[in-house]
Amino acid sequence: MARLILTLFGAALLATGLWLSVLWWDTVRLLLAGALALGLVLLGLLVLVFGISELTGARAPKASSVPGRDE
Repeated sequence: MARLILTLFGAALLATGLWLSVLWWDTVRLLLAGALALGLVLLGLLVLVFGISELTGARAPKASSVPGRDE
C-alpha cells in the first residue's frame, strides 16, 4: 500500500512540477541558464586543477614501485 501511495505522490509531484515549469517558463529558463553558467565555471576549474596536477606529476621523478630495485 505504501508503494502505491509513494507512486501516486511521485506522479502528482511530477505533474505539478511540469505545470509550474510551463507556467513560470521565463524564470525557469533564467534559472537553467544560471545553473549552466555555474556548471561550466566549476567544470573549468576542475579541468584546470586536473591539468596542473598532471603537469606537476609529469615533471616529478618517478620513484620505483618496488623497494630496493634501481632502474
